[in-house]
Amino acid sequence: KLPLIDSTETTPAPVAVKPTLDPAATVAVINGSETSNLAAALDKIITDNEWGQILFSGSAATKDVKISAVFYSDPADAEAAAGLAAELGGLSTYTTQDYIEYGAKLVVLLGADYAGPGLDEAAALTANGGANAGIAQDGTGDANSEPVAEADAAADVPVDPAADASVEAPAEGTAQ
Repeated sequence: KLPLIDSTETTPAPVAVKPTLDPAATVAVINGSETSNLAAALDKIITDNEWGQILFSGSAATKDVKISAVFYSDPADAEAAAGLAAELGGLSTYTTQDYIEYGAKLVVLLGADYAGPGLDEAAALTANGGANAGIAQDGTGDANSEPVAEADAAADVPVDPAADASVEAPAEGTAQ
């Protein structure tokens, strides 16, 4: 016989987050996948569609990230993270403190599972000589001219030239 359940007890329902794009939200795009120029392609797509303000885009320290996601540190940014994640093909969102030093409200980490917009554009960039082809050294030009992470030879990890911060994937189990 199953025990009776007291119908007066309730469990709070999880708070639903309404996906809402925030064109003013600052965004960092980090490519941890094998797809060359994917961060640059998303940089342009996010900028052109006014889904956010790109602070920087570039490669992660490794190319073996498995799962793509949008990270945020402030719970007040949950709706903006969900909105951007929806536009990028329904990515998961996580709260983490791992990317605070980047100064971006939202951090898009691209992994092997990424199937959203930008794949064709990344392939075209690669075929045409990469993300920096035709971009002035002073950073002027189109959306692809945002600072791109460059490798720190001593540490062998990408560095955001604007913030001098290493671009790394979060440690296992630190995202919530």
